[in-house]
Order: sequence, then C-alpha cells, then structure tokens
Amino acid sequence: MQRIKIKRSDTDRWIGIAAASTVIDSGTLEAGLPRFAEWGYAVRVDDTITEKFRYFAGTDQTRADALIRLIRDPSVGTIWCARGGYGATRLLKLLDAAKAPALLRKNPKLLFGFSDVTALHFYFHQHGLASVHAPMPGTAAWGVLKPSTEKILRATLAGKLETGAASHTAAWKPKILHTTGKEAEGIILGGNLSLVATLAGTPWQPNLNGALLFLEDCGEAPYRVDRMLTQLDNAGMLKKIRGVLLGDFEDGVVYRDDAERKHWRAIFLERFAHLGIPVLSNLPVGHGKRNEPLPLGVKARITKAGRLELLEQPVRAAKS
Repeated sequence: MQRIKIKRSDTDRWIGIAAASTVIDSGTLEAGLPRFAEWGYAVRVDDTITEKFRYFAGTDQTRADALIRLIRDPSVGTIWCARGGYGATRLLKLLDAAKAPALLRKNPKLLFGFSDVTALHFYFHQHGLASVHAPMPGTAAWGVLKPSTEKILRATLAGKLETGAASHTAAWKPKILHTTGKEAEGIILGGNLSLVATLAGTPWQPNLNGALLFLEDCGEAPYRVDRMLTQLDNAGMLKKIRGVLLGDFEDGVVYRDDAERKHWRAIFLERFAHLGIPVLSNLPVGHGKRNEPLPLGVKARITKAGRLELLEQPVRAAKS
C-alpha cells in the first residue's frame, strides 16, 4: 500500500458533511455546522443528508452516492461524518463498485469521525490515507467541545499538529497495563472494537501488522468485549501488532453484578500481554465524557514512561 500525503492545500478547501450511518437529527446538525464557519471553513452538505430509510440516513445507495459525490468533488478537501450509529459497513461494496479508491488517489480527502465511522477509517487507510478519530457535528457532544479539543482539531486541519514530546497525546496520562521497558513504534490504527471485529473475515479485514492498535467501545459488557477480542485473535489479526492503546470501554455498560466491573484488566492482559508489547489503557478517547482527537494512519511511539507521542501528523504542513 502506497501512502498518500494529504497537503494543507487539500484541507484548506471545503468541508463535506457525510451521513454514512444512522438517521441524522437535522436540528442537531444545523446547530453544529456554524462552528466550521467560525474556523474559517465553508461547508458542503448533500441534499440527501436528512433522508430516512428504516434506521439509516437514506438507503445504502443514497448514502454511498452522497459519499462518492464528496470524494469526486475537487472543492472538498475534508469529509467529516455527521454521526455514527450503524450502516457504514453496508457501503463498502458500493464504494468499491464506484471505484472510490481511484477517486481518492486523484482527490485525497481527510476523514473525521468515530464509532461506526471506524469502517471508513480502515477503508481510507487501506487505500493509503490517514484520518482522524474525532467528535462529529451531528451529535450533542459537538455543542460542548472543550476549547482544547477545538484547538487540536483546528491545528490538525491546518497541518500544525505538534509531534514528539509536544504532541497533545503526550500530555495524556494513561494507565500502563503492561510494559516491556522499551519504546514501541508503529502506525496508529483502530477505532470501535465492534466494527474491527465485524470487518474480520471480509475483503476489508484490516491488516494490523506493525500497528499500535487503538480500541474503544460502549455499551458492551466485559464478556462481549472478550468475545470480540477473541475473534481478532482467532483471525490472526493480533500476531504482529506492536502496542495497544485502549480508550473508553465503560460508557453505557450495564453490569450484571459488581464483580463484573473488575474483569476489564484481566481480559485485556490475557489477550495482549503474552505478545510482549506495551498496553496502555484509559486514553481519553471514545464514547465517554472525553473524546479527544486521535490521528489514525500516522506513525507514533509509546515511550518507556507510557506516553503516546505522534511522530507525524495527518496533514503535511505548507512549506514556509
């Protein structure tokens, strides 16, 4: 896979808002869009974004066609998903049929979003593009973004994201579940565990070799997370990962008893410690109260001290 560099001149263009998954609440989205204008960006919203088909934002073909229009549009440099939910995996065949990979090579786009958007993050990475696990404008959380989060998002778009020890991720204070006493470098890949497990065994199964694997989820009891991690292990997807980054897993979880709350550490250590790689948990990323931006498809390092440092940014800065 040849990596495609996204340039500042790409992200300086319009931001296209995509609805790849569940029905969009038009009021919430309308309230969220002015933030982009405050940042100095024009926004393109497809006419079909508020369509409804069952629980989706339109039929699969409608959603795929809208996404392809954004990919084709040379005036759009960034695609920002309005919300998650369910439905992105249903579009992958249609994107292939529309020759989306060739279109993305011709007009590279920077993708933002999380949750169900994980399927698209891996699709973009499969075809050489970095992306950003980030909050979305069609959700209530978008209306209460912290100034620090907003600053990181704007710096990402501008190609001014700090790297190395100055990375915003290096200021996080994750828990060290397992350490090797050595640094580990790799490409940050991942997202929502349910989606990663869903892609296993499909033509779009992620290649995680050399990855610092990031995972998060919500509303999934420990035994269900255990089952999904076992699926990844049985599929051989974990053999050559270089580190693990665990975000929030407890949002929305209904525990059967208090003892179940104590299973998380054992589940993760059982699946990852024997690989001889560092494992960090409690990253402020996911469906919980904090969802800080995390670039995907970029080189990064887990330090001996258990900090995450970005070694590159998703957008190539303009030459001075």
